[in-house]
Amino acid sequence: MVCDSAVLDGGRTEPAWYAKSRLEFIAESSGEIANRLAGRAAQEGLDPGPDQHEEWQQSVQLLQRPLGPSLIPDLLTCGLGVLHHSAPSTT
Repeated sequence: MVCDSAVLDGGRTEPAWYAKSRLEFIAESSGEIANRLAGRAAQEGLDPGPDQHEEWQQSVQLLQRPLGPSLIPDLLTCGLGVLHHSAPSTT
């Protein structure tokens, strides 16, 4: 998802349908990403329909779940004051 191009059969490359950093990916709503994919499909002359749009949304939600929490330690270690993470209370 963060690559700039996809290699097709024969070695040709085409722009990726979605290319963002991990932070941008987890910050963007699944609906926005699904809309971007649907728009790209339309540019390619495809009509994915509402079922595919819903599948894209659900797939993005599944991918965002493991990425979000795993980034918190990485960001804190890097000193990026982007996220403020507090440990759950034990009292």
